[in-house]
Amino acid sequence: MAGADNREAILRGLSLAVNLTEAPEDAVCSLIIDLMRYCEQEKIDWTEDVMSRALRSLRSGSVNAA
Repeated sequence: MAGADNREAILRGLSLAVNLTEAPEDAVCSLIIDLMRYCEQEKIDWTEDVMSRALRSLRSGSVNAA
């Protein structure tokens, strides 16, 4: 249950961070661009370290990709 609470808190935080005056697609694009810049700054491989984990997590139905 704690995982669901944490997930809800993260989603609330994201909704506060997203500019709600722009189209949802634009807001998501802005968020992804920010994440990609962060990955570049931290030397995280977007394709291998982020997207492949996200896809595995999505396919397995698990919440945490780690």
